[in-house]
Amino acid sequence: MGDLAQALERIRVDVLVRRPAVPVALAFIPGIAVHELLWHRPLLWLAACAVTFLSAMAIAFWRRSLWRPLFFAPPIFFCGVVSAQFFHFSYPPEHVGSLATFAPTPTELELHVDTPPRIADSGAPFHPIPPRQLASATVTAVNMAGGWQPACGQLNLYIDQPHPRLAQGQKLRVTGLLERPLPALNPGQFDYAQHEAQQRVLASLIVKKSSDIEILTDASPSLLDRYRSAVADALANGFPPERHLDQATLAMLVLGQNSPDARSVRDDFTRTGTAYELAVSGLHVALVGMLILFFSRLFCLNPRLRTALTMLIVVLYAFAARPAPPVLRASFLCAAFASACLLKRRPDKLQLLALAAIADLVFRPLDLFTAGFQLSFINVLAFILFWPTIMAISHGSSYTDMRIALAFSHPSPARRIWMTIRHWLVASLAFNLIACLASAPLIAYHFGQVNPYTILFGPAMLPLVAASLFSGILKILLTLLLPGFATAWAAFAAMPTEWMRHTVALLVKIPGASFPTPPISASFVFGYYAVLSLPLLSNLFGRLARRLTLRPAMACLLVFLPLLVGATSHRPQREDFTLTLLSIGAGQTAVIDLPSGQVVLVDDGSATLVDPVQSCLNPFLRQEYCRGIAAIFLSHPDFDHVSGTLETEKNWHADTVYVNSAFIGESEKMPHARYLLEQLAGDHCPVHPLKRGDTLNLDDSTKLEVLWPPEGRSFATTNEAGLVLKITCCGRSILFPSDIQQFTEHDLLASAADLKSDVLIAPHHGSAEITTFAFIHAVDPICILSSNDRLLSNKQKAFDAIARAADKPLYRTSRCGAVSVHITPSGQIHVETFLPPEQWLPDAEKWKH
Repeated sequence: MGDLAQALERIRVDVLVRRPAVPVALAFIPGIAVHELLWHRPLLWLAACAVTFLSAMAIAFWRRSLWRPLFFAPPIFFCGVVSAQFFHFSYPPEHVGSLATFAPTPTELELHVDTPPRIADSGAPFHPIPPRQLASATVTAVNMAGGWQPACGQLNLYIDQPHPRLAQGQKLRVTGLLERPLPALNPGQFDYAQHEAQQRVLASLIVKKSSDIEILTDASPSLLDRYRSAVADALANGFPPERHLDQATLAMLVLGQNSPDARSVRDDFTRTGTAYELAVSGLHVALVGMLILFFSRLFCLNPRLRTALTMLIVVLYAFAARPAPPVLRASFLCAAFASACLLKRRPDKLQLLALAAIADLVFRPLDLFTAGFQLSFINVLAFILFWPTIMAISHGSSYTDMRIALAFSHPSPARRIWMTIRHWLVASLAFNLIACLASAPLIAYHFGQVNPYTILFGPAMLPLVAASLFSGILKILLTLLLPGFATAWAAFAAMPTEWMRHTVALLVKIPGASFPTPPISASFVFGYYAVLSLPLLSNLFGRLARRLTLRPAMACLLVFLPLLVGATSHRPQREDFTLTLLSIGAGQTAVIDLPSGQVVLVDDGSATLVDPVQSCLNPFLRQEYCRGIAAIFLSHPDFDHVSGTLETEKNWHADTVYVNSAFIGESEKMPHARYLLEQLAGDHCPVHPLKRGDTLNLDDSTKLEVLWPPEGRSFATTNEAGLVLKITCCGRSILFPSDIQQFTEHDLLASAADLKSDVLIAPHHGSAEITTFAFIHAVDPICILSSNDRLLSNKQKAFDAIARAADKPLYRTSRCGAVSVHITPSGQIHVETFLPPEQWLPDAEKWKH
């Protein structure tokens, strides 16, 4: 009992007395976390907050206890509930979200451009999608039937034809299609609609042409905008065209400017688990601060002047970089820490971290659910709590004594250099160990991947990242001072950047550098951090707790072991055959889950989604516990059927790619198809052509027959040469006719091919031809599935009418999301749509004006 009393007294003094912001944050955050589970009545919880506050005041005056600050935990909790519910659910009646529906509606709006417009492009080779201009805007008025009416609310502005004069701060009159952000349409897919709602964005405006934008007022850029523009121009000035990748990488590393040119570098950092070193975040702010401290010590500046100079430059860097929340939070912590030092106060790291969390959540309470907020604060908290222990373990008990001895001696320069190198190596390893252990479950939870070599890759990349960051900042300063030598400064800054790019590209090629994980639950994450915090009890409850708890690294590794085992294990054998047609926009990706547990793809691409693999396919495969892909069947070389193949092969290591017999010859006239074949050959992925009459056994119970194309025949279009596949399992069959049209349908009907199938994947994304009715009659399916975009063509509307006339249910992925067909061992067929029927989306109508 004595140890317990001492521990409680230590908690009271350390938490309630010395760090009052910590209990406030611990009471405020749970209120935000559970706000959706409680009744959606903010005024009720506001009244509860007032009542509990008055009760706490009365109890505190009536009973003077040393623990009386805890009496105020309930009102702080209700404050969190109130702030989150107001932010999440309360909107004024004139909010633009009340006008938006899932059916795009022509609307004329007046709005103010809030963010600098940027051009979005996939950066993929031979991408046919034109660049799109994106910006965030605030609505001020809407043109209704009775004239212009006041309106409010933020929306996302998408301009299909970029406007050359569009700039931040302008007031516009825009005519476009107003709609709600679409929800997730595939299993495992990130729900952007929910994410945008957490930011109070309930509408999107799609502008087809730049002529639909009228600039009403041309706002002059602010001082901050001119400053950021000058810094960005100074960084870009002097790079020749052949160095555009280094320039784009430096802009992303130093200023946070995402460019399509640097997408490959960003993907390499992500696959190696070191993306936190590339993204502008608190680590970059810390590196800049360390650089300034190093040079100020080198010039023997006064400590207070050194601290003030560091704080000033860090704030200037934060203003120059993209205003992301991690940068702002890190700058706030750095400025608060420096201010405490200047005022000769001892800064408390936990107190500052709690104040930063409260300040962030008061204004944007739903940031609590974002991956960036969670990773930032968990990592910083882990460094505060475990850095001294990890460093003491890594250096050994004699390290402090040795440093004291060296302070009174005069070691040789070689000895001093060795001590410095050893210290930085150990510190780098400790930094990456803490970051890896603290962030691993959140990365697996939010992003579905594990990077087992992060602890080693992080120290390897950190010096190169730091050198590139320092060279980029030095390039900006030197170009502003001596602009005539910009080319020389650019050549100097490009050297470490090039080394960094080549190094991370080599690390990606190491087997097992990154692999996807099965989905994990929130309870697993909470359990992980509960075990991680066990060693902290040894500081509170004495010797008994030290015997019952483990070291942080061992505890976390033991808890994380089941996840690693599950991630590397083979998929269990399943009895059902499952076909899932993903909602991929204008394109097709069909995932076949065989009874043996293997996965096969039929087509893999989209012409409307910028990154269909990362946004749709990968999350679905992770949710299905997929460990690899046995084969990919590409019906024909059109971009909307093959655009994701190369990335899928790299991520999931497809064993074989099958194409039609005319694919290789047709690819000579199609740059993207030729590039695909060259890259597959470079990755040693075999490509096998198929022809009519070929038969493959996908597993013991599943057979694939090739009905088209015949060998040695020439075709007028790539669509007519598309693979027609018939897959049979458990006595049931599915027909994949790719994008065949009238002539191929006629030849198949005239031939002796057995077209009868239970499920038909609609040919050419559900478009009608003269032969369509006869073709559907010959197949006689139970149901028809179609992968298509929301904007239906006249042929697709005619196909809908034909399906209704034939009394065949038609499932379009644009309406009902991903569609899954399950075939049981007994031959029963079940069709399941990702969106329930009451939530099916309306088709988008073509707008003519």
